[in-house]
Amino acid sequence: MYDRERIIIMSKLAVYDRDHRDDYKKEQYFRHDYNYKQNTWTRIYVFIGALILVVFYFLHKTAMSGTEFFALDLVSELIGAGIFMVVVQVIYTGIGTIINITEYEKAQNRLVKRRKLERALYRRNASGSSESRRRERGNGRRAVRP
Repeated sequence: MYDRERIIIMSKLAVYDRDHRDDYKKEQYFRHDYNYKQNTWTRIYVFIGALILVVFYFLHKTAMSGTEFFALDLVSELIGAGIFMVVVQVIYTGIGTIINITEYEKAQNRLVKRRKLERALYRRNASGSSESRRRERGNGRRAVRP
C-alpha cells in the first residue's frame, strides 16, 4: 500500500506535468539554440510590425502634406525608415533574448526539481519494495524484538 509521502510526491509530479508541459520541449534545446529559435520569430514579427508603421508613416506624410509620394525626398526618407527598422529590431532582439533566456532557465530549474522528486519517489519505492519482500517472507508479521 502507498504511504502518505509517496502520495504527496506523486501528486506534486502530476501537478508539474499538468502545469509545465512545455518544459520538456525546451529541454531538448541548448540555451543558445532555444534563444535563437525564439528570437527568429520575434524578429520576423517585429519586422512586419515596423514595416506596417513605416507604410503608415508614408501614407500619413503624403496625405497630411498633400504632396505626392514621388515628390518626397525618397532617399532620406528611406534611410530614416531603415534606421528606424534596425533600431526597433535591435531593441526587440535584446528584450526577446532576456525574456527567452529567463524562461529557459526557469524551465530548467523546474525540471531539476522534478527530477529530485522522481529520485525521491524511486528511493521510496525501492525501500518500500524491500520492506514488502520482508513482510512476505514473514507471512505479513514483523519480527518482534525481545
